[in-house]
Amino acid sequence: KASLESIRSTISLILVDSEMDYFFNLALLFESKKFYLQALSFALESSKSIIKTKNIGTEKESDVFYKIFELALNLGEYKMSFSAIKEMTHKNRDIPLRKFVYKLFQEGKLGYVIEFNYGEDLDRVDDLIYSMGEESLQSIETLGDVKLALKYYRVCYSLRLKEGDFRGAIESLYRFNKVVGLHYGDAVYTSEEMAEILKNNYLVMLNLINSFKEEDRWIIGRKVSDGDADAVVSSAKLEEEYLTFVDKGKY
Repeated sequence: KASLESIRSTISLILVDSEMDYFFNLALLFESKKFYLQALSFALESSKSIIKTKNIGTEKESDVFYKIFELALNLGEYKMSFSAIKEMTHKNRDIPLRKFVYKLFQEGKLGYVIEFNYGEDLDRVDDLIYSMGEESLQSIETLGDVKLALKYYRVCYSLRLKEGDFRGAIESLYRFNKVVGLHYGDAVYTSEEMAEILKNNYLVMLNLINSFKEEDRWIIGRKVSDGDADAVVSSAKLEEEYLTFVDKGKY
């Protein structure tokens, strides 16, 4: 009886009137058997029938492209996965974008994070990466944790730089340096390697801010503790902090 139920279920998936549903159901069937490459092939075939079956803008269309996104991401087909996200309506992109960015960081594909053109989703992606850096800074116990946090802020820096947000790029590195610098005396932070990271970040920030027009050489520094407040940081103040860091013999 159980065997017959399984057969009936399979037949009900295949015996459908819509070509789009037929291929989509095949994709689900092959995915359930862990034949992911074949499942992706069927999902792509399903997407080709969207216009023919007048399903543009429908939930069915979203389901098809979400399935393509999932399968492609699972198979490491990052460009195809991202293309599927772009086919989704704006309101349906939040969860797949999060999964996409998390996966790229998990797999160390940081170049892809910067490479893609996020368009209207840029702020969403930027906020996500910055938040991942903030969360990492709050749970630091080893030098490895510090480096993980730095990875998020550096990607944020590169992404903002690519998009022409030079002030925002500096602000991302400054955030890292201020929080880590506040705890520099702690055992986790006191090392030549950590000092070199902070020094290089300051030099990168100073080089970039000094390329601005003189009257534009400022950034916003976010508060690092409850008693602080956000503040405007000039290039002169940035250089002063760097020199103070040097004078104290911290590297």
